[in-house]
Parts: sequence; structure tokens; C-alpha cells
Amino acid sequence: MSLRLWDTLETPPSVTGPTACYAQVLVNVTAKTLQSQIFTYTLPEEFAAVAQVGQPVLVPFGAQQDLTGFITELSNAYDGPYKLKDITDILDETPLFDAAYYEFIRWVADYYATQIPQVLACALPANLVQKTKKVVFQGPNMTDPLVLRKINESHARKALQIIDFLYKNASPFDEVETGRNPKGYSPKYLATQLRMPVKTLNQLLARLKALGIVLVETELSAKTRAKTYKKVSLVAETSENATLSSRQQEIMDFLRDKPQGLPLQELLEAAATTAPTVKKLAALNLLRIEEVAEHRDPLALFRKLVEKTHFTLSAYQQKAMDTVIHGDSQQPYLLYGITGSGKTEVYMSMTRHALEQGQSVLMMVPEIALTSQIARRFINHFGSENIALWHSNLSDGEKADTWQKLRNGELRILIGARSAVWAPIKNLALILIDEEHETSFKQD
Repeated sequence: MSLRLWDTLETPPSVTGPTACYAQVLVNVTAKTLQSQIFTYTLPEEFAAVAQVGQPVLVPFGAQQDLTGFITELSNAYDGPYKLKDITDILDETPLFDAAYYEFIRWVADYYATQIPQVLACALPANLVQKTKKVVFQGPNMTDPLVLRKINESHARKALQIIDFLYKNASPFDEVETGRNPKGYSPKYLATQLRMPVKTLNQLLARLKALGIVLVETELSAKTRAKTYKKVSLVAETSENATLSSRQQEIMDFLRDKPQGLPLQELLEAAATTAPTVKKLAALNLLRIEEVAEHRDPLALFRKLVEKTHFTLSAYQQKAMDTVIHGDSQQPYLLYGITGSGKTEVYMSMTRHALEQGQSVLMMVPEIALTSQIARRFINHFGSENIALWHSNLSDGEKADTWQKLRNGELRILIGARSAVWAPIKNLALILIDEEHETSFKQD
């Protein structure tokens, strides 16, 4: 079965890369008459190479302060009568959706006669949009004279102001990479300190970032910031300038057999040692302690209790499956059967067929409580690597992790309540709706 609800939609062509000179932006305005209108902005050269549909941006709008919005289309031509304004900043280079997904959102807004921002508010996890700020650090090429010479002469004086301030005050690149509480500054703070317009500063930062002179990262809110843990790994076998105690040597010997390193807490328990002892070895540059992102997993318990299951379809089940997978991909099918009649086995067989074709599957259930039950059966049959849950009881962090994994195509099976219909599943080929008659799928 290959059921794509929006296959007939036409996705507008988008120009990416340095040829894109203009961006259509859905601006977050309060006036209802303007909420679904798209406004065209010019892309300054420094943003053109990285601009993509779905990126959150900052744009000037009327006499107001800069407003947030999303890029919905890129183009290299504009034939309108108005003088266009520049995009002030790209808030995050990682898009939250692509052109096809936005066309789906537009279709939903048109079908249900509502505003596009309202649909986006339902579709996108709010926590993913609530980025707190950008943070600027020293880049790897900040002191490289060959790179510094590439700065355009017309921007040199102001660019050097930024470089000088960051060199004196911000953390260097290697401290940012190892997660040692690096010190950085927001563009707004830099603009205030350097007495420079925010728009000018953002454009200069984009140029300096492209040269590797500065590092610009987007900081998430506390709820959605990546969950991390401290990992300890061996850097050097011995130190010429330090004599190790027998206890320190035991820790070194223990890690020698763990080339990938260990979580700090696990090392403390396994080696029966203390954090200060490990930190002393890190201070001698014998060990490395770094912050590592940890994926939040609502299915972690089930993944530990996998009980592989196998089954063979009956003649009636096989006929039902064949009817669907060899039938019209735009035609919905009703699978009728009493409780315990084997509908779930048919679902899983269809899912196996889709996975074998390199496609993805969305399984929807009427109640949140049922997601875990279905998930356990799917994990027991397919394994745990490609399966995720989606419903309103997930934490903000779990939603953020799952959304990005789906966007990256890392998950192939999503099981969830009705809100899962918004998930950005790559190569979606099969949508299964269990207990479709249940009223909880509907909303007044």
C-alpha cells in the first residue's frame, strides 16, 4: 500500500544555494488580515548560500521592531513594484520543515478555511520554535592571518571590532567543542557593546562565520536543549611531568580497555573512584571530559525487554494484505474484524512490506495509552532501532529529539495519537489508523 494524502499537491520550485536572491517569508504578525500573506525579502549575499525553506528568520516589518517568520520559498527573480527590505538574520540554519511539508500545511489551511499560522501552530512542536538566542564564540580561524586577509576591505574596520572583542572576551573554539561551559555573546549584546546596528552586525557575523573566524550557535530553551552527559576518555598513556598515584594509574588502566570512553557516572561506579580524582587526571591532559548529547527515548524500557515474535498470516489475512498493497494507492481501505481476529498481524505485515521497499509507516491509535501497547508489539517484531512514539504526553525534549530524527530520516515507523499526522516522516508510504471509528480521532 502506498497511501500519500498530499501526492496531488504541487510543490513550488525553490532555488537553493548562492543563486537565490529573494525569499518569501510567512511573517508572525498579529493582524488577522495579514496572517496568511507571504512577503518577499531580499537575501543579503552572506545569507544566500545557507538559506533554505523552513528556516526561522528575523525580518523588518513596517514601523515595528524586527519580527520572526519562516522562509516558505526561494527564488532568483522579483518583478514586483515595491522596494524590498533585507532579511535581518537567519535565526537557525537547521530548517524545521521543507517545501513539500509547507505545501501540505497550505493545503490543510485551504481545506479547513483557516489561517496558515494556525495550522503551523498545531503542526510544529512549540518548543522547537522557541529558540532563546544565538550565541557567538571565537572560531577556529580567528587568529589565522591568511584567513583574516580575506575580509572585504569595505567591512574590515567593523569586522575587526567584532574580532577584537571576541578575542578578548569569548571562549576559544576548542572549549566550545568540548563543552566546558564556554563563554559566548548574543548578537544583540555585541551590537550594544560595539555600538553597531543589529542588522549590520548580523550580516558581518554571517561573513565571519563563513570564513571560520567566528562560531555562531543557536541555543535552545532549557526544556528543549539537548540532554547531555559527561563522557571520559583516554588522551595519553603517561605524562612526563607527573607521577601518578596507584589509584590514578588504576583509572588509566581501566580506561585503556575502553577506547570509546565511558559516561563519567559509570566510570565512578565501575572504578570505585571519585569525580575530583578523574578531574585531576583531566587537568594533566591524560583524560578528556566532554559533554555528549543523549537522545531522550520514551521507549527505552521496551527496548530492553524485546521478545522476538514471528507469525504466519492466514489465508484471509493474506488476502486482505494483498488487496491493499496491490490496489489503488489513493484508495483508503477498511479492515474489519472483531477484537483478537488478527488485524495487528496484517498491520505489521503491511509495515514489513513498506520497509522492504525503503519506505516509512505511520501507525495511528485513538488513545495515548494504546501507543505503548502497539509499540511493544512492533518492537518485538521489527526490533527497536526504527520505531518512535508521538503524543501529547511526551516531554518537550522527547518531542524535539523525535522531530529532528524524523526530519533526518533516521526513523521509519512512527506510532502515535492523532497529533502524529503532523510528523515530518520521510518517504511516507503507509498510514494505518487503528480503531478508525473512535470519536477521539475527531475534534469539534
